[in-house]
Amino acid sequence: MSKTYLYIRRQGSVGCDYTIGCGIDVQRIAANSMEDAMKKIINISDDWKESSNPADWICDSGLVDVQRGEYSQNIVVADLIEISGEVNMIPILKTKLAEIESAQKEIDKKVSEDIEFKKYEELKKKFEKKGK
Repeated sequence: MSKTYLYIRRQGSVGCDYTIGCGIDVQRIAANSMEDAMKKIINISDDWKESSNPADWICDSGLVDVQRGEYSQNIVVADLIEISGEVNMIPILKTKLAEIESAQKEIDKKVSEDIEFKKYEELKKKFEKKGK
């Protein structure tokens, strides 16, 4: 099974308030190949020309989304993407986060020890002068 995705960006018009991601959609297409995915997206049978009204296929397929109309949010980008590999980044990100947090703790500990040692040195000088 191919890891195939359809990235769609619609023209911002009806119902889109222009927020980030408005009009953008990513759909996973279950297909064995890019050609199979394309057929599923177009979604018309091979005998569509034999229909008494071929225009009916437009409404029942993915073709309606590319029509231009006053009230339609037509698609301006439709990219079919096949993923050849993927990496789950969560474990990698968590490991790196743990490394950074550990390094920060070491730095904080060193700074705290330096402050304590400075106080110790000041107190030591103070009490040595008093002869205690």
